[in-house]
Amino acid sequence: MLSRYSTLFLSLLLAPLAAPAQGPAYRLIEGEVPAVSAPTDTRLLTTAGDRLFFVGTSPSTGTEVWTSDGSPEGTHLVRDIFPGPDVVSQGGIPEMDYRLNPTPGPLGSLGGAVFFAATDGTSRCLLWRSDGTSAGTAPVVDPGRPDVPVIPCISLNLGNKPVAMISSGGRLFFRATRGTDGALGLWSTDGTEAGTRYLAPIETLDGQIHALDVSGVLAFQGYDPVHGYGLWRSDGTPEGTRLVVTLGGPILTMSARGRSIVVESGSSDISAYRLWLVDLESGSAMLLRNLQWGVTGIAWSGRTIVFSVHGVGDGDGLWSSDGTLAGTARVSSVAGASGLATAGDVIVGSSAAGLFMTDGTTDGTKKLGSFKFVSAPVTVGREVWFAARDAQSVLGVWRSDGTEAGTRLVARPSTDPEVASRSSLRSVTRS
Repeated sequence: MLSRYSTLFLSLLLAPLAAPAQGPAYRLIEGEVPAVSAPTDTRLLTTAGDRLFFVGTSPSTGTEVWTSDGSPEGTHLVRDIFPGPDVVSQGGIPEMDYRLNPTPGPLGSLGGAVFFAATDGTSRCLLWRSDGTSAGTAPVVDPGRPDVPVIPCISLNLGNKPVAMISSGGRLFFRATRGTDGALGLWSTDGTEAGTRYLAPIETLDGQIHALDVSGVLAFQGYDPVHGYGLWRSDGTPEGTRLVVTLGGPILTMSARGRSIVVESGSSDISAYRLWLVDLESGSAMLLRNLQWGVTGIAWSGRTIVFSVHGVGDGDGLWSSDGTLAGTARVSSVAGASGLATAGDVIVGSSAAGLFMTDGTTDGTKKLGSFKFVSAPVTVGREVWFAARDAQSVLGVWRSDGTEAGTRLVARPSTDPEVASRSSLRSVTRS
């Protein structure tokens, strides 16, 4: 029988995979777990504590934040923040006014609570906090505070993407404008009003900008008029937020091991790419490779860096690096390689031909199983989890330790093969 956490994690994995007309229903292959009722169009899934939080739409409450503990009785709306249905839930065409289409998001977690941007219709989109109960769902900062952080609302009709929220060093980082002067910049919060502060006037952390936690310090792409795009760092204080290094263009991809970060930067017009190894403390940057095509995945196996490039010609395939320009070379011509993730001492990735594993060498790169349409694997302990269709084109969630024998089915969106075979496949994600 699966543990409660495994049940929650499977709910997280399966939620984006199956979307029947009446809303998704989850059923595990292992054990007898009842179907879970949920609103339609679930998205922005995030775990906080031992609960799953997500945004969903229902006819009576519109688009709001929901939570689940993996059981039908434990799945419910946290609070109807914007009272009643919205335009989208009624099947109408959204107007050019966010108040008629208030979509909560994004979702970030800190200290067992979930944080998100929302409006109740009487104020702008503000930062909210929820512990999964209606009484425990409220704005973090008093809406009447002069310098209240205002977060851009998601407007589905305008195609706006949610602004990222990233936790690092016991604080949550997000982008917002300052109520007093409208200055757009980086903010951080510890979940309290007194601990919510404006850090720096940096254009950062929207849907197109990258950030990650590096041993309790936030590393992120920042921008200011003086330096342009660059790699920045922050410990959550104004004095601890600063530029680390500029890399000649916007940052496209990042992956960290300790204080070392592999950074892909692009030219100003994104016509050429460079891969760097940056030390977050000293700011030193070692060029690993000039690339004609963009990087589609980065993973670490010990001190070996493995990255994939999807393009045409000699650059396409799987690459390995020891952290130097001379020690960076292509090890395999795996077509369409992407979505790399670490499974113990090896790396597993998806490609046009299915699933593969590699130890960073040519001889150690091999195909795994017979899969179609493999999603990007996600590391869980010393394994990877992924969604894929098997040789019979039936969709399922799988797990692998990087070996043939250790690659096995975990669950399907439905026990009915016909339903599972018709389900749409999207990327598996983990917060």
